[in-house]
Amino acid sequence: MFPKKWALTLLISLLFFLPACSIIEDFYPKIDKEEVTKELKGYLKSKYQKEFSITKIRRSCTGFGASCAHQVDADAYAKGEPEIKFSVNYDLETRKSEDAYHAGYWGKQAQDEWNNAVKHSFRVKPGMLEIRVSVNEELVKPDSFPYYREVLGSMIDMVYFDIDVNKCEDTRESWKREAQKLIKLKEHLSADGVTDGEMKYFGVTVDEVKDDDKGYSRSSCYSITLDQVSDVERTMEKIHP
Repeated sequence: MFPKKWALTLLISLLFFLPACSIIEDFYPKIDKEEVTKELKGYLKSKYQKEFSITKIRRSCTGFGASCAHQVDADAYAKGEPEIKFSVNYDLETRKSEDAYHAGYWGKQAQDEWNNAVKHSFRVKPGMLEIRVSVNEELVKPDSFPYYREVLGSMIDMVYFDIDVNKCEDTRESWKREAQKLIKLKEHLSADGVTDGEMKYFGVTVDEVKDDDKGYSRSSCYSITLDQVSDVERTMEKIHP
């Protein structure tokens, strides 16, 4: 017979190494992907009066006691618009759905307009840039799809240029280079008709991202809205007080 202390250690070890997600899954409603797909397609068609495709159905999160573990996330796009992807959520308990179609729609417009300008200004590596919009859902109407720049400050709170880098350098020269990049980007937007008053609706976030044998980590280098960008010295003070 094994000593009780050894048996307890073995039990704890087994619990630690067993796939946690498979254990947790037993505590939550099962995901019937066919049913979820049917529910989401029906919800979107009723709301937007068009057909949608649903892909990549997965549980929103796992964790004991986490309410989002009762929810399902999926990717979606309207038929004929595969380039405009957005997220949609379905609650397995309440059977209620939410979607980010407008965020995906306007985000694609902003991406098409500014992708090259951001890459040119920041020399962004492939896969290290995301352009997204933050939508004020209370003001959005399902049948209203104006051009995104027409609703800055109303239906759209912010346009974000999210840039990932391998390392945040902390030297005066590196911060000076970042300020120069921001000034260059602001000049691009200004040349394309973005007014000084609209610059506050455009934000830049730069994060240091590491994904190696030690695991995944993300930390902020800086964030700033373009209305705060002026000359080099004052911009440096904003991003590195």
